[in-house]
Parts: sequence; C-alpha cells; structure tokens
Amino acid sequence: MDPAIVLFDLDGVLVRPGGYRAAVVGSMQELLARMELDAPPPTRLVCALFESIGITSEWDMVPVALAIVLNAVARHAKTPLPAVSLPDVMAWIRERRLTNVQVDYENSVRALQGLVTTRVTPALFLYHRILSGDLQHIFPHLGNQPFLRDLLADTRNPAQSVTMRLVQSHVLGREVFEQTYEIPAEISVDSTLLALDHPALEPDLGHRLLARHAAGSMRLCAFTARPSLPPRDGGFSRKGFSPEAELALRLIGFQDIPLMGYGRLIAFGDRYAVSPDSILKPAPLQSLAAAVAAVTGQEWAALEWAREYLDNVNRGGLLHLPQGFPRKFELHVFEDASVGIRGGQAAAELFRLCGAEVTYHPWGIATIADKEAALVAAGAPVFPDVNHALRAAFPDL
Repeated sequence: MDPAIVLFDLDGVLVRPGGYRAAVVGSMQELLARMELDAPPPTRLVCALFESIGITSEWDMVPVALAIVLNAVARHAKTPLPAVSLPDVMAWIRERRLTNVQVDYENSVRALQGLVTTRVTPALFLYHRILSGDLQHIFPHLGNQPFLRDLLADTRNPAQSVTMRLVQSHVLGREVFEQTYEIPAEISVDSTLLALDHPALEPDLGHRLLARHAAGSMRLCAFTARPSLPPRDGGFSRKGFSPEAELALRLIGFQDIPLMGYGRLIAFGDRYAVSPDSILKPAPLQSLAAAVAAVTGQEWAALEWAREYLDNVNRGGLLHLPQGFPRKFELHVFEDASVGIRGGQAAAELFRLCGAEVTYHPWGIATIADKEAALVAAGAPVFPDVNHALRAAFPDL
C-alpha cells in the first residue's frame, strides 16, 4: 500500500469551533452596543456562510460584517454616513439612537461569492473593490470614507484594528491577549476557545492515527488559517504570535504532529516580504509545505523547500522532491471549506510535475447546505463529521 500523507484542517474538522463563532458574535454585539444601535448581530450561520465563500478568518468576518451593518445604517437613516474615522462614525450613529435597523447579513455574504482573492486579506481586497465601485450592488451606501479604510485596510494589526483587538480579546481572554500582544485588551472576558471548543475526533480514532503516524505508514499534519506560533525549527521568537492552533491540537492530543498554521506563514512572510494571506490555502505553498512537514517533521525547512520548488516551477528550473520523500503516495485532505480542498489539489498537481505519483483524495466535512455545495463543487464527497470521513477514507482504521 502506498504511504498516506494526511492533512487536517482544524476548525470544523478536528475541533468543533464554538469559540471562534462566539468571538465573532460577541465582538459584533460589543460593536453594536458601542453604537447603541438596535440591530441584530450575525448568527453563527453567517460565520459558516463566510467560510463557504472562502472568508475563513474571524479577522475578516467581523470587519466585513460591520461594513454590512454600516451600509444598512445609511440605508435606514436615509442619509450618507459622514466622511470621518471609524470611532467618529460610530459616535455619529450612537447620537442618533437608531432603532429597528434591518441587517441582511446572509444575502450580503452570499453576494460576495467568487469575489475573494488570495493575494491580500479578503477585507483589504473588498475595500479596494468598494473604492473602485465594483460592489455598488452590495454596498451602495459605502464609498471612499476614512472609516472604511480604518475598518478594512489593516485587519491584521492589533495596534490599528479595533475589530482584531475585540476578536482576539474574546478568543484568548484578557490575560493571554495582553501577554501575546503587549497592549491592553479591548474587554475583560475569558477565552472563548478554552470555554467552547470541543474535540470532534473520536479518541480511539485519534490514537490509531497517531500510532500509524509514529510507524510511518501514515504521516499527519494540521494545516489551518488559525493563528499559531512560528515554526518549531528555525529559531524564531514567539513574541506577538498567538498559540491558537496549538491549543486546538492539544485539545485532541495531537500536539506533537507537525503544524502549518498562520503563524508559520507570518514568519515566512516576514522573512521573504510577502503577505501571509497570499500563501494561505488555496494558494499551494501552505499545502505543499504541510505535506512535506508531515513526512519530515520539519516545518521551516518544509516552507523553504516549497518556496524553492515554486520558484523553480515559475522559472523552469530543476524540480526535485525533498530527500527521503516518497515518490509514490496518497494525499488525503480533510476540510470543511473549499479553499483547503483546492489547495490540496494544487499541491498534488505540483508534486506530479517532478514525476511523483500522487493519488489525491479530498474529504469534505459539513452539515450546512452552503458549505456542502461549495465542497462538492470543489470535488469532495461530504460527510457529517471527520469520523465518518476517516472511516470512508481508511476502512481498516
């Protein structure tokens, strides 16, 4: 039997992500309260809809959801919002004591289908599309206002982005937030991840997977958009890196398998002056590096190999697999979002360019119609949870 390289997403696959969705809802409730705005927050279904269209980070979900609210406020008030900063426009709304504001999150998010890019963060990309006038059908009341730049242009900088500070304050809790970022938390709350995340993987299946990983017949790696620490190898400082992916792996007892999380991509981006979002799935670099790290156990070295390999593909250079990497293998990807399925497919095709014999197996996990449809469109059979998917993929597990 060919060796199996198995890549797992975390949220919605190995972990039931109650913490992140609670952080989105809690952050939006806080923003609505600050504006004293009588309007509903997004539901957890809206978070799933964001994921189904490729917006998988809460750092994008909350600012985009707030943009949807601001557009609804302008429509409700029947007057343009003032061209002021985000704090000032929120104060302007608060002074008006608006009631019964109707916000259609679901149809607004669905209308963004197909508009997400991997070159920059989704929020920044949508900001530029709004400025260009391309999204008049979704955001007819938003334009080139300073508050929109404050909201969408820099959603990864906790010193600049109020939405990121709110999300991370909920996700980490006050104490860990302040230890991680060395700035005051927006609010004093306990960590939603610790309180509300739960294992989705059955313990017995987990033990058998780890045993096969240790034996070498199956090599595992988690690849995720969750914030994480930098690579374990490479000598990186952990300052400013949030260990959220590590918390998820610890929850299911997988803390020792390789991880290709967002913090790994931030470290790579800092070294090579690229946006980490440009190399996040569905871009192939994260998936390529995750597959190599699964086999070698070396995360930074895997990223370096993936960078060199992609450079050689683009320049027509010599292509080679890492030393000791199998020339024939099965690549399995377990995902709840189509971006990871497409990232795995891209990685399989790139491995084949150097003569590797790769059989690609995508496995989708979803119970919500929009997510199921997106996964099926990406070529994955869909299962209600990772346990059912694993038993279909490996009947002898």
